[in-house]
Amino acid sequence: MQRIFELISSVNNFVNTMKATVKKVCRNIIITMATAITVLTVIIVSVIINGEKNAVAQTTNYTDDENLHVVENDVEDDVTEIETEAETTVVVENETTTEPETNQVVENETEEQTSVYLSDAQVEVKDIVTSTYAPVEIYYTEKDYDALIRIVHAEAGNQDDIGKILVANVIINRVKSEKFPNDIYSVVTQNNGKTYQFSPVRPGKSFYTVTPTEHTIECVNRALAGEDYSKGALFFCCKTSPDSWFNTKLTFLFTHGPHYFYK
Repeated sequence: MQRIFELISSVNNFVNTMKATVKKVCRNIIITMATAITVLTVIIVSVIINGEKNAVAQTTNYTDDENLHVVENDVEDDVTEIETEAETTVVVENETTTEPETNQVVENETEEQTSVYLSDAQVEVKDIVTSTYAPVEIYYTEKDYDALIRIVHAEAGNQDDIGKILVANVIINRVKSEKFPNDIYSVVTQNNGKTYQFSPVRPGKSFYTVTPTEHTIECVNRALAGEDYSKGALFFCCKTSPDSWFNTKLTFLFTHGPHYFYK
């Protein structure tokens, strides 16, 4: 009997030992599994986070590439505009450069010498080719201005721009000269009782009756503004003989229209 109780006690001890061992093993297994699950979870979460970061980075890089492409296009457009402006500037400069050449051709054409005959004597002359522009530094009143317009129209009313401006130039040159009166009206009406410097000013002549045109007024204004073709001329007349006072006492300059100019 005692043997049986000892056997049963041994079995109980074994069972208890086995239970304790199984519990310990199970606990270790559970701890290990829990640890493994935790590590796996961490790994999965890390992978997900890294994947999202890479996706954001790729998106950012794509956006930067697009922006860079846009900037490059803008730069190319700016360069194209600059090149276009440069070409336009070159074209304008070329057009401007041709102007002196054109002027030179005109001057060469207009500077051809012509010949006119004063009775039996031949005198070589040059047509007017250039003008000078300098401020007319003379004082004049309304009376002076009216006299200048009237004498220009009386002397050259049927002539072109240059013909009218030349008559005004001669009057202005006389005002500036010490040899003549120092105001326009006195220059225009100058006489010694018998001889008048300008024939239309004689009593009853056209100076007192003319009605100057807008064209004449415009030409006078241009002369007063400084447009000058006279080359310093102080006298002019119509065709005259070689032994006349004009041709023997003065220096012949040129002819324009019906007038011969001297100084």
